[in-house]
Amino acid sequence: PIEQGDRPIYSEAMFYSTWNPYGVDPTTIEGPKHIVVNVSEQVFRLYQGDTLVLETYTSTGLAPNETEIGFFHVRLKYESQTMEGFADGTGEVISMGPDGGEGEHWMVEDVPHILYFNYEAEAIHGAYWHNNFGARMSHGCVNLPLDVAAFVWEFSPLGTPVTVVE
Repeated sequence: PIEQGDRPIYSEAMFYSTWNPYGVDPTTIEGPKHIVVNVSEQVFRLYQGDTLVLETYTSTGLAPNETEIGFFHVRLKYESQTMEGFADGTGEVISMGPDGGEGEHWMVEDVPHILYFNYEAEAIHGAYWHNNFGARMSHGCVNLPLDVAAFVWEFSPLGTPVTVVE
């Protein structure tokens, strides 16, 4: 450590503006942050060190677009974004984006608090279009209630580990 004199000690907690809906005060916890998504339970867990900071039901990918199992990191973050792509006749997503796709076009505008975590364009984000958390509902993304997504987005910096288990 470098002597700071009378300067305040830096803490990420100084920048939190969103209350944790789970009720745990993250400013009192130390250790690395990590996310665990349990697909079979449809449960999302956020940890700092060994402390469970947040737990909630989630909605992951519905066949044929199951959420990819594995170990990832938060790669990109957007406060809001339109998500769109194309699906084939079975409902499987075959391309992302507004152009160049074949099949049925789908689009969801103003998706809030997005954290992309893998190379399949799967993300953790808020879902305003359903309230059926605990059941598979998505094209592979991890849907969260809006207040939870806002907290997770603010709490989880780029590089936060994301583990998706069956």
